[in-house]
Amino acid sequence: MNGKFVIVAIILLFVGLTISLAIMQQLEIQKQNEAQKPITIKRDPPKAISQITPEKEVPLATSTQNKSSYVENSVQIKPEKKITVTPEQYCKGNKICDTEIVTKIVDGDTLYSESYRIRLSLTNTPEKNNAGFTEATDFTRFLCPVGSMILIDQDDLQPYDKFDRLLGKVTCSGKVLNSELLYNNHANILKQFCKTSEFSDEPWAKKFGCN
Repeated sequence: MNGKFVIVAIILLFVGLTISLAIMQQLEIQKQNEAQKPITIKRDPPKAISQITPEKEVPLATSTQNKSSYVENSVQIKPEKKITVTPEQYCKGNKICDTEIVTKIVDGDTLYSESYRIRLSLTNTPEKNNAGFTEATDFTRFLCPVGSMILIDQDDLQPYDKFDRLLGKVTCSGKVLNSELLYNNHANILKQFCKTSEFSDEPWAKKFGCN
């Protein structure tokens, strides 16, 4: 009997080993198959053109309304190359006639350049804390921004004011600042100086009071 039990035990051990080997071989085959499978990367489908949100466009200023906003959002103008001019070419009289870069806007009728503190002749805008001050200042800042080129024509009959500022006519962006402030209701004419100004006979000066 003992011999039979030994034989049975050996048979069972052999069967068990055979089954174990078969299972191990099957697992190895599965691992190899999984290793050979291609890796699939999930990608989001491309958006249709209609689904793409366009970048927000910045509107351009088309009028003198809402000046504060378009002045703040405006791009700094790069200084242009300075050009040489003579009074005979651009200015009426024989005083200073020069092109300069704007360095500061003080208020509607006063601005600074590289070499001069300029007060507009005849044209007068509201002072600080008075109604219309901000609108007039913003108008000048928009028409003659810091960094832009201006033409200065000094008033031959009244070259400087009591604060030693150069009095004259300023042209910028192709327009005369003195007259543009008047035509756009940001200034009034200083009638008491009409007789002592070189520019009193110009159309804009006559229209607004220098008769």
